[in-house]
Amino acid sequence: MRLRWASGRVKPAFGVRSRQQGLLLARCICLGVAAISIACAEEPLSNEAPVIASAEATQLEITIAPGPSYPYPAAMLLFNPSNRRLELVSQDGIELADMGEIAWADPDRRRGTPFGSLGGQVESVRFAYLSATADAADLFVRSATGTAKLGRFPPKALLAGSVPSGLLAVSAPHPGGSSDEFETSIFVIDPLRRTGLDDPAVEGLDPGVVPLRVQIEDDQPSGIVYCLSHSEELLVEADPCFGLYRVELSSGEVEEIVSADLAIVALSPDMRIVALASDDRVPPDVRVRNLDTGTELVFKSEAGVRDVRSGEFGPAGTRLAWVSHSQGEDGEVRPTLSLASMAGGPVTLLANASLSEAVGADVTKVGPVGWLDEARLLLELSTSRGSALYVLLLSEGRIDHIASGQLAGFVYR
Repeated sequence: MRLRWASGRVKPAFGVRSRQQGLLLARCICLGVAAISIACAEEPLSNEAPVIASAEATQLEITIAPGPSYPYPAAMLLFNPSNRRLELVSQDGIELADMGEIAWADPDRRRGTPFGSLGGQVESVRFAYLSATADAADLFVRSATGTAKLGRFPPKALLAGSVPSGLLAVSAPHPGGSSDEFETSIFVIDPLRRTGLDDPAVEGLDPGVVPLRVQIEDDQPSGIVYCLSHSEELLVEADPCFGLYRVELSSGEVEEIVSADLAIVALSPDMRIVALASDDRVPPDVRVRNLDTGTELVFKSEAGVRDVRSGEFGPAGTRLAWVSHSQGEDGEVRPTLSLASMAGGPVTLLANASLSEAVGADVTKVGPVGWLDEARLLLELSTSRGSALYVLLLSEGRIDHIASGQLAGFVYR
């Protein structure tokens, strides 16, 4: 069995604010060989050493500086679709607590977030989620000791949280001034004190608001960062949303951070760096923009790439992983995992065939869902056997199976 890595072209470039400056380019060509072994769910397997070929790359002397490091996760919450139970597990997949069965209507949608730290007792870990019907979305909080219902929202409500405050943001779409118009209100909720449920923190926003983060200043919520869905249907986790906006809670003023013609691929933990893709360009490029300076790195997609979907920045903002889809000669659309450094250089590609070979089944869906640290990328892979979590060990070139199920979110100390 062979796992083949390849490298795509990368073209780092200045952003809008710096395009009139001269470009100082350095060119480098690198070739290397790495030994890669794979561990499947059933038994460990070893592979021949594949070749890593680096395409020619251009790199600026000035690149995007990473932001402050965020804490690494201590544990994970997993949802098992077969029995609809929520489990608290360690980074190695060892069960720490059975959180019980939850009525989570569709875990693929942006409807759940953990809060609370992993302290001396597992009861400190909680999971907030929306359970939707045709008429409403009820907000629940689940812990190892039971479930509490907090409130009711419109059926297409979406949920986001904040680390480490534990505050929740719920976007609530509802009819506006006329019968054919909709607008969005956002509630900022403290789930422990059960405040913020009755009155929205901000009203009158555009329809299709997808809350991303609650901003905290001086231990108080100051703003909500969000993007917009172009679909009237409920947004699935892997679907893109467009533009990046911030609404000031004290004034209700909205700031456009990124224009609505760009899809949000990933947002760094400190919200200083954003990865973007153009929805109307084939193949689409991935543009990593420093929101403080406007400088950009542009990673060129390989020929045949149709779209770019979900991505994840590492906790220190120095690495980015994303998934793209390409159409093969047989007409099938297959996912590819891409890895890039914010220092520039070649993009490393892990094709669908290699992932399928690693897990022993045809991989139909690939999702980079987070980083355990700067050298371990957590992947959610879907096959005919269901969804499972794997960890890609970058330094060792190995993929290990962690647990079956879907990631519900990370827990921190």
